[in-house]
Amino acid sequence: MGLARRSSLVGSQTSSTMSQVLKYKPRLFALMAGFICTCAVTVGVLGWQLTMSAGKQNVGALIEEIEFLVSNQVSNYILQSAETLLLINAKQAELFRTNKWSFSTPERAKLTFESQLVELKGASQFTTSMYVNTYPAGYQVGYNYGLDTNGNPQLQWWNQSGMTAYTYLCDSNGTPIGSPISVDFSAGNGTLENAGNNNTLANAVGGITGVNLEYALGEDQGFTSTYVFSGSAFKTAYYFVTNQVTGEQTTFGNDWTLDFISNQIRTILSIVSFPIFAAVIECDTGTVIGTSSLIPTVQNDTILKINEINDPFFQDFSQFVNTTNRYGTVNNLPPQLSIIASYIGEYFPGTANWFVERKIGTANWKLGMNAYVLNGKQLLFIVYMNIDSVEQQLNKLSAQTGYMMIGIIGSFVVVGILFAILISRQLYVVVKQIQLLKDLKFREVLGGSAEIKNRSFIYELAELQKCFHSMVLVFSDLLKKNSTTTRPSTTDGGPPQGSPTPNNASGNKLFASKKPSTKTSETANFQTPLRGIPSVANNETDEIRVGRPTVVNEDQQKKNS
Repeated sequence: MGLARRSSLVGSQTSSTMSQVLKYKPRLFALMAGFICTCAVTVGVLGWQLTMSAGKQNVGALIEEIEFLVSNQVSNYILQSAETLLLINAKQAELFRTNKWSFSTPERAKLTFESQLVELKGASQFTTSMYVNTYPAGYQVGYNYGLDTNGNPQLQWWNQSGMTAYTYLCDSNGTPIGSPISVDFSAGNGTLENAGNNNTLANAVGGITGVNLEYALGEDQGFTSTYVFSGSAFKTAYYFVTNQVTGEQTTFGNDWTLDFISNQIRTILSIVSFPIFAAVIECDTGTVIGTSSLIPTVQNDTILKINEINDPFFQDFSQFVNTTNRYGTVNNLPPQLSIIASYIGEYFPGTANWFVERKIGTANWKLGMNAYVLNGKQLLFIVYMNIDSVEQQLNKLSAQTGYMMIGIIGSFVVVGILFAILISRQLYVVVKQIQLLKDLKFREVLGGSAEIKNRSFIYELAELQKCFHSMVLVFSDLLKKNSTTTRPSTTDGGPPQGSPTPNNASGNKLFASKKPSTKTSETANFQTPLRGIPSVANNETDEIRVGRPTVVNEDQQKKNS
């Protein structure tokens, strides 16, 4: 009777992934893919959200930093330009004091004005005009760069006769061309409050320009308040000096116009991509020296105070000043501005800014303020910047970053899944070979050589295959040796001649009978093929036949004895 080989306890066919999951035995690649996907999504989304959250929290700091830089740049330009104007005046005063310049004769006056024109062309980025005010008559004579209808600078010549001021166009050499393009007559009444075109009186102590030159000292300098001349707003640096040789006295002047300063401010703000507003305000008068706004600040030859300018930013700042320091109503604007400047100087000294959030209409803005003193004049630098636009830009950037993160996370997930499948397949190769070796299918694993087919490229798995393969070979050798020792004789069915007779547990000889048993079922030698194991007894067959010894019961043994 043939001895049937026992079937494997674990089938070589693996269960499906879903059935394994339902049995709480998910496949390795599912665990690895899930872990990698979870890590990639968690890290990506968490990092993105944390970055955007930190960005939104830092919007205020970003706006303050931009306003600080803009305010410093505007203030530095104003202060440096003011110092330059004073230096230009001081240089011209020195030339006049030492009699290198003089207006004593028409020839010397012509040479002096030609030299002034050269100075003006070299300093056009700081000032728009250079001229003199005669003393004591107060006539204004010199050069100015005005703007034509297209906004381009054009050289002009100022001259005065009595209380009438004339403006001429000039060629590049400073020679007047044709008839005057502007005539301004203002006689005034000879008082400080109404000096007309008497510049000496207007610049005196208590005069309407606010420069307060003390002519009795023989030499004095200063900046005027903002004033209107020929329909334009000016701020001028004056220097009164006496010629030590000829005894002449005159006042040298060079101007800022409101348009000139405003254009410089707009140029500075052009580097900022967000809605922004800036202005320089004179605290003593409540008027504007320069602003990025295009709203007119002069009306009917009168400079408007900030609360009178039809601009939402000036209106909001006027309201802020009026409600923050209740010195009085908004009509008392100059004292309130001075209080604001003093407060900033005390609590935000140096270049520090005072920041306040404001709401103009439906938009949120951040107001930054700083205060400086320019030749005795208190100035306020204010900057408004739109908060919503910065947050909107940040949200747009967040959306773009989100799409990029989705792509990056998707790439990591795909790579992770491929990696998990690769590793799991390598493990499955090992598992499959172990199943084949368990079923003694050596030929399918080894092929025609002693090496393992489909060895894993992963070192640890390859070593596992190697070790298991070596273990199976040892086991195979043991089976072969057992087959050799238990193979019966081909003549009498007993053990080979010369071999020891095996005993049973009781010491009886299992192969002591002299003739084979008559019972075929008990004496027949049957073989169970072990597929895949090369035979050591017979090189012509690929199977090892394991002989089963004849089983002799106890009665038969006694009888044979």
